[in-house]
Amino acid sequence: MEIPLTLQSSRPDRLVYGLPVGYRAAMALLLAALAAGLGLAGRPPGALGWTLLVLVALGGLYEERWSFDAGRGQVRRRVGLLFAAWTRELEFEAIVGFRLGRQPAGGRVYLFLECGDGSRLLLDAGPGRRLGPLRELGRRLADLCGKPLAED
Repeated sequence: MEIPLTLQSSRPDRLVYGLPVGYRAAMALLLAALAAGLGLAGRPPGALGWTLLVLVALGGLYEERWSFDAGRGQVRRRVGLLFAAWTRELEFEAIVGFRLGRQPAGGRVYLFLECGDGSRLLLDAGPGRRLGPLRELGRRLADLCGKPLAED
């Protein structure tokens, strides 16, 4: 299952690309429904029940968030569980640009952030039908950072 990331803006000089606002609420509701269903069974959950409870709980604690702050000239990426998320910060000067790439064989589309050291960070990917939205996302991020958007 793929959860589409959303672009939000709290200030004109800041864009945040990450999980939708209602994601954690939906996961909490799913966890409550699952726990209630298992509780109604009248006996303790088996291995599958406990596994599902743990996976849904961990899913609710997952974070994926890119913050592009033009005021600070910085990009910050957080990914992982809330209490143990991996964070990477980049200055805008370290960014060469953004690249939208298409893979004809699989019909997938990829949006990368390209760094001056030659590394590429994957911002998002999806089926070919998401080309338009990913192109628009790339344009908005490139404009905010003052960098080009290239396409393969």
